[in-house]
Amino acid sequence: MSNSNVLQQDFSEIIERIRRSFLSVYENDKDAFDEIDVSRIRNERWVIERHILDRKGNEKDAFENLVNTMKWRKSFGVNRLKATDFPQEFWEIGEAHLYVADKNGVKPAYIRVKFHKQLSDWLEISKKFVVYLMETLDKETNGKNWSIIWDCDGGTLFNVDIELLVFCITTCFRYYPKGAKYYLLHELPFVLWGIYQLGRTFIPEHYRNTICFSTRRNIADLIGIESLPDYLGGECNKKYRGPIEGAPGIEEVAKDNDLNENAVKKFFSHYQSFLDEAREKQPLNDEPGK
Repeated sequence: MSNSNVLQQDFSEIIERIRRSFLSVYENDKDAFDEIDVSRIRNERWVIERHILDRKGNEKDAFENLVNTMKWRKSFGVNRLKATDFPQEFWEIGEAHLYVADKNGVKPAYIRVKFHKQLSDWLEISKKFVVYLMETLDKETNGKNWSIIWDCDGGTLFNVDIELLVFCITTCFRYYPKGAKYYLLHELPFVLWGIYQLGRTFIPEHYRNTICFSTRRNIADLIGIESLPDYLGGECNKKYRGPIEGAPGIEEVAKDNDLNENAVKKFFSHYQSFLDEAREKQPLNDEPGK
C-alpha cells in the first residue's frame, strides 16, 4: 500500500480493534505497562494511529509495535523523567536543547555535535536526557509536528558516539513513529559522511525521505531567520541554555547514580571550557525560555 493511500485511509475500525486487543493484554499483565500510557490508549486516537501509519496499515504489526512501545516506556520510566533529574551542567552547556518552532510551525530539538564527547560513565544518563527531550517535544506537539536538527558544523570524529547515535535513531523511529516532520543535518562535514551512512542503515527505508541537509547559506531560508538560535546566525533571542531551578549539580547526580569521582573529572575535563563560555554569556539567574 502506498504512503498516500495509507494517509487517506480511515483507520477508525482498526484503531478500535487494536485498542481492545491492547487492553486485553494489559488486563493480563498490568505490571508491564504504565497507567498513564494505558489511559492515553483508552482515550486518544493518535497514540494508536501513529503505529498503524508506521506499519502502512498492517494491523498485526501495528498492534505488536504498540505493545512493545508501551512496555519500553514502562521499563525505561519515560513518564517519570523530569527536568530536575539531570545535572545543572547539562542545561547550562546546551549541547542538546529544544527551541521555538520553525517558520512552518514545526518545533525542533537541536543537537550541537561539536560539543559532544563519548563518556561511557555518562551514557545511561545521556540516553535518559535524550528521551526526556524527545518526550517533551512529542507532548508539546501532540506527537506529530516536530523535528531534530543536528548542527554538525565544527564536528569531527572526536565527537562521534556510535552507541548514543544508534540509540537516538532507533528511539525516534521505533517508539515515536510519525512524530517528526524532518531530520536536518546542518553543515555535515566530509569527515563525518561515513558516520551518517552508518546511521542511515538504522533508519527504516520509508523514513529516509525525511532526512535533509542544510548549509550556512540556506538554513535561514529553511528554518526562518527569526526562529534560529544565534549560533546558527539566527535572530531569535529565546534562551536555549542556562541553569534551571531545582536541578542538581553534576557531583550529586554522579553520587545518585553510583559514579565515582573519576567520572566527574572526565566530564569537567571535556566540558569545562563549554561551561565557562556559556556562563560568561548567560547570567546565572537567567533560565532558558524566560
